[in-house]
Amino acid sequence: MALSKTEMKQVIRRIDDVELQLLKLKAMLVPKEKATKAEIRAIEKARKEIANGEFISGDEFIKMLG
Repeated sequence: MALSKTEMKQVIRRIDDVELQLLKLKAMLVPKEKATKAEIRAIEKARKEIANGEFISGDEFIKMLG
């Protein structure tokens, strides 16, 4: 199926829009600072706890916060 020149421009514009959105998402998700060794250890510990089924519900967490 061949695309007309107008359709091709629309496809390219949509691809550009998607690329821009992905760049914005990356900027929001990728930390600007590197984690410290202590933070990395805490994250690894938390991951192990989750893997072992050690976690609390969101409601429990909210109650802990007061």
